[in-house]
Amino acid sequence: MTPHLRYVSLTVLVATATACQREEPFDAEAAIEFAEHASRASPAPAVDPATMGFRVAFPSAPTFKPLASGGGTFAAHDGPHAEFMVGVTDYSPDRKRFLVPTPRVLFIAELERMAKGGTVLSAAPTQLGTRAAYDLVVRQKSFESHVRMVVAGMRFYKVAVLLDTSVAAEKRAEAERFLDSFALTAEAPADAPLAWQRTGDTGFSISLPSEGRSDEAAFGLETVGGDLPWPAGQCSVLRGGIGGLVAADRAEALANTEGIAAKLAPQFFALPVPALTAAPAKVAGEEVAGWTMEGEFLPRFGRGRGVVRLAVVMRDDAFYLLIGQSWPGGEAHVQRCWDSLTIDKTAHPEVPVAPSEVPVAPSEVPVAPSEVPVAPPAAPPRLKPGVDVEAPRVDGPLAARTVHDAVRRHVGELKWCFDDRRRARPELETRLTLGFVVTAAGLLDKARIVEGTLRDGTFEACVLAKMARWKFPAPRDGAEVSVTMPVSFAP
Repeated sequence: MTPHLRYVSLTVLVATATACQREEPFDAEAAIEFAEHASRASPAPAVDPATMGFRVAFPSAPTFKPLASGGGTFAAHDGPHAEFMVGVTDYSPDRKRFLVPTPRVLFIAELERMAKGGTVLSAAPTQLGTRAAYDLVVRQKSFESHVRMVVAGMRFYKVAVLLDTSVAAEKRAEAERFLDSFALTAEAPADAPLAWQRTGDTGFSISLPSEGRSDEAAFGLETVGGDLPWPAGQCSVLRGGIGGLVAADRAEALANTEGIAAKLAPQFFALPVPALTAAPAKVAGEEVAGWTMEGEFLPRFGRGRGVVRLAVVMRDDAFYLLIGQSWPGGEAHVQRCWDSLTIDKTAHPEVPVAPSEVPVAPSEVPVAPSEVPVAPPAAPPRLKPGVDVEAPRVDGPLAARTVHDAVRRHVGELKWCFDDRRRARPELETRLTLGFVVTAAGLLDKARIVEGTLRDGTFEACVLAKMARWKFPAPRDGAEVSVTMPVSFAP
């Protein structure tokens, strides 16, 4: 083997066994020094690959170098320009969360490490029987690496062929045959059973086989989600408030939701970003509006061609945007997550019936002055349930309807602030007058609360923070526009 390829082989050999066990950057010089020191040590005794749970067709008898932490590396040569290796790494139980049920964490880490100094020719998630696997081909300046990674329980296998570029073209078929000959035996660790569990405690939840996450996402949405078993990626649900929208405006709310879905595409896919295709979906037995996007995932999602599915469940005061990311073969895991969606009825209280507006005729029976009861003070009128954006007062070259429609698009953000604060203050019900300036560029400036029927600093701070991101059509002639707008909030 040429000296240069020998150094590369040593580097990959050590990296195979250690890259996923540490968090510090890979040090190539230290790896070479360590590998050369190990090569001068006494040769390790022969080890049968079957004892480590695999078989593979090496071109010659392999050598074995053990790791102190368990596992090791088998290596064999086929002439001076090709090396064939299998690295085996065992993980301790405290690192279980990195393997079950998301081996893609390991795969993506190795993909990023190998891609730093070369060009990724191909990268694709796959499976070896029922086990998670990943195929990768990377070209460096003087060699080409063909890699298959496999996860079995708490064990990570990396099967690799290193070819000098002078022979890479003619030996690629040989490299593929070597990778295809790799198989797990009965001695390979068994995969741990998946335990699906509920995630989410904010009025809606889903089932996931991993620890879920809850957060406030962009666009004023709440989100619950987590990882799915291979070859699926992730499942998430985002909730956004619709507030006091009447039935006729549901189509507008759905259109805004579709806009949010379209903005998600560049977060998942490499260029060119795939188009959003309408595709009806089923969620917990309910047929709903849905979309799909199919394309090449970004590196942080593991590359490979896959699908992102989206669906929208509408309720009286909120919509739920479901997102499922998967490679081929993982769609059933996404559907299982979707079918588990549960929406707490208390998150959507019944809308109170408005009091009758039919006037009551006064009694014609005269009442003696001494018997006229003293009327109690009139109760303040009930506010319209939800978030009600009233007509604004506009001073400047911008139509009041334009301002009103622009603010209505952010009702979900205001509803999120209101619902969040009512967890600590259930009696909260108020009518705020918002004041702000629309700049010549259409940005919101000088946001303030002019007045309110019931003041709450925490709630108002949330509203002002949301307002800071609002945008409007630019006023004519580069003018600024002053706006005051009443908005009522009621459970």
